[in-house]
Amino acid sequence: MRVAAKTDVGLVRQFNEDCYSVGELPNGIVWAVVCDGMGGAAGGNIASQTAARLVSETICASFQEHMGSRSIKHLLISALDNANTQIFDLSAANEALSGMGTTVVAAIVSPETVFIAHAGDSRAYLFSGEKLSQLTKDHSVVQAMVDTGQITENEAKTHPRKNLITRAVGVSETLEVDYCEEEFAPGIF
Repeated sequence: MRVAAKTDVGLVRQFNEDCYSVGELPNGIVWAVVCDGMGGAAGGNIASQTAARLVSETICASFQEHMGSRSIKHLLISALDNANTQIFDLSAANEALSGMGTTVVAAIVSPETVFIAHAGDSRAYLFSGEKLSQLTKDHSVVQAMVDTGQITENEAKTHPRKNLITRAVGVSETLEVDYCEEEFAPGIF
């Protein structure tokens, strides 16, 4: 399996608050973490860098060969919880960083399964052949409006509140993490 990553400041912001980390584990398993600091909030870049580093460190230190899916789930959720606690504490201790936060999506990919934990609107996709499938669901105001039928998926793309997220690492003492697993055909990569 090959791993590649790239980030871009985009067309709207002056500074890039994105951060990622990727790596390899035993037996052809890879991992990736992608974070997007909350734009406009103090320290978004610090939050994203800190979260990416902490989640990566936890994955590398705790992953063991032959872990079952339940153990991998616990590992990923614990990694995000740990990052949340440390970023929240850092924000509380430094007034200049008050309110900082970041989205996060972390994945461990084995030859047949991807394990994903996430919070916010950073997404995970599976590209297979000619098909791109979104694996995560945004934690955002607009996604909640789509889920309740207030607006359509198409209206969500241009909605003025499309960037308002409902979950982020570091903004609250606790973090609700979503988790999913997706199996795919062997040899897809």
